[in-house]
Amino acid sequence: MHHIFRSQIAIGDGNFQVQVNMDGSSQFGRVQGGVALQVRELPPLAPAIRPDLVGRDALVEQVATDLMRDKNVQLFGPPGVGRSAVAEAVLRRLSAAQVRVAEIRPGAQPYTLASLYQRLVQVFFGSEWHQPEEAVLRLEIARAGLRALIMIIDCDLDRDEINRLLGSFPGCAFLLTSHRQTLSADAGAAYEVDPLTPDQARQLLTRELGSDLAGRQNLQWQEVYRQTGGQVQRLIEHAAFVKRVSTRPGQTDLINLPIIEQVADLVAGLDEPARRVLLAMSTFGLALKPAVFAAVTGIPAAAQAAGELLATGLVTDEGPVFSIVPDAATIMARDDERSSPTVAADGLMPLLETADPPDAHLVLAVAKALHAEGNDAYTARLVRIAIPVAVTAGQVEVWFQLVALGAQAATSSRRQPDLAFFLKEQHTSALVRGDTAAAAAALAALGVLLGEQHHHAAQAQHAVHQAAEHASHGAARGAAARSSGRVVRQGRRLLGAGHGAGGVTAGVVLVAALVAAGLHLTSGPAQGLGGFWSNTAAASYNFTATGSGTYTAVQTVRATTGGDCTRPDDVKVTGSGNSYHGTIKLYPTNTQVACPSSVGFATITIQIAANGQSAHVVLVANGACGDCGTSTWTRGAAQPSPT
Repeated sequence: MHHIFRSQIAIGDGNFQVQVNMDGSSQFGRVQGGVALQVRELPPLAPAIRPDLVGRDALVEQVATDLMRDKNVQLFGPPGVGRSAVAEAVLRRLSAAQVRVAEIRPGAQPYTLASLYQRLVQVFFGSEWHQPEEAVLRLEIARAGLRALIMIIDCDLDRDEINRLLGSFPGCAFLLTSHRQTLSADAGAAYEVDPLTPDQARQLLTRELGSDLAGRQNLQWQEVYRQTGGQVQRLIEHAAFVKRVSTRPGQTDLINLPIIEQVADLVAGLDEPARRVLLAMSTFGLALKPAVFAAVTGIPAAAQAAGELLATGLVTDEGPVFSIVPDAATIMARDDERSSPTVAADGLMPLLETADPPDAHLVLAVAKALHAEGNDAYTARLVRIAIPVAVTAGQVEVWFQLVALGAQAATSSRRQPDLAFFLKEQHTSALVRGDTAAAAAALAALGVLLGEQHHHAAQAQHAVHQAAEHASHGAARGAAARSSGRVVRQGRRLLGAGHGAGGVTAGVVLVAALVAAGLHLTSGPAQGLGGFWSNTAAASYNFTATGSGTYTAVQTVRATTGGDCTRPDDVKVTGSGNSYHGTIKLYPTNTQVACPSSVGFATITIQIAANGQSAHVVLVANGACGDCGTSTWTRGAAQPSPT
């Protein structure tokens, strides 16, 4: 806690970055040229040896063929049916072709389009980017020329968001698993993963048991299939139960138990370390790595519990983490027993200061449980250590929640050092969210706490007066922006000079000026897209607003013979501020016709520069496109009417 921790996170359009220090203070800076992402090379798939799936060979082969042809694929079906297993089998099939894959697996929070963008930026570029603007992200992806297979497990975005995701990575093929079909027919192929047939289910059980069903098991087979519904996960649970009963002479009647009671029997038969790991998964509601099994349970032997849990079918392995299956979660929830958050916090805190710390989502869950028990001083201590871990991992939403929780705990425990730390963190996180009023409130409270309020208030009042005076003149927006820019630079210097009172002074001045000027963290003057733009191909575009954030453009092309060519509704885009995305018509280039008809569409992304007078434009199409690529447009005066 004596060293200074630093990490940088790009915000929004990437032109602003925030540096967070260990003591809770922060520093903001404008970055010229945006995020400047550097592509990381993904390693090819490593061969993996696992038994082939029962009854899935044809599906696995079809999906692998589609993906090799750069066709997007979605596997959908109910939980427990084996969607993820099919996807894993497809990757094993593709490993021989040295395919490069970006694997995105479920985390502690449900996917959103923004969170997927953040995770994919981390995978491909190794950078943290909070709430990336889609238009700017598309420019960076187009510039990098990304080509890879992207697998996303349990991706339940709606159809429109799926289309936006695919459009942002036009050079990549996607393999998605989902509960329902959301991939449209023109975007790829969607395959439903059905439950196993009775014959396939029997084959799976035979393989799991090591022998064919016999005796009482064979007589009860129809009831077993009815209870499991052909779901792979429940069939595996039943096989584990049958193995357990077979070691208990005289108790074969237990095979008549409903599946949920069979699972209860499996839970009851676990060794205590394995049972406590299962309890921790249920209590904190998260998948866990084996590396934290001992920490969250307080039992060193729990570190070896993964094998026992897998053998009983009570957990599934999802890459490096293990998740409790729904039936086991139901059984654990029937009792009032819960894992101790104090024990978990004791075990996690030493790991937070190692090179491979626990996931910040787990620490947040433990901290919430501590706070619910009224252990506020310990909650604040745990959260203070966890915040740098969340920032380093780019888990900004977790950071926000940790800050809010820590501030509540520090307020309740009335420990001034903790409260000062979290007020600084509240200031920083509020600025990242664009909530300048909340940032000002946090810093005002911090000023009172540190006894420096009188001096800070005088400086803040002067900054507010100066910014408001600029905003009242004719060029209000530009003057306010320049005033706020000076204050940002002043605040940044003071924040960088030290901590404590100096940081509060800078922060109050910075936030007060931003609130007065009505500004947020943006990349430049948001002039909008309306008006005339021209490119280097002797074409101009007259953009007219047709709705909130929606523009259409008439294209005029200067012709050498036959007069100019005017094309209405040539471009249709939506967006706000400086970023727009939509479609543009394509035309043949090797024709003698003066004004040929459209032959298709391309995706267009327009990012207006900070000066508002030029724009970076990217055109991407699925087929041949002579005009596609990047270009620069300039804003200009109205063009003469075509002759």
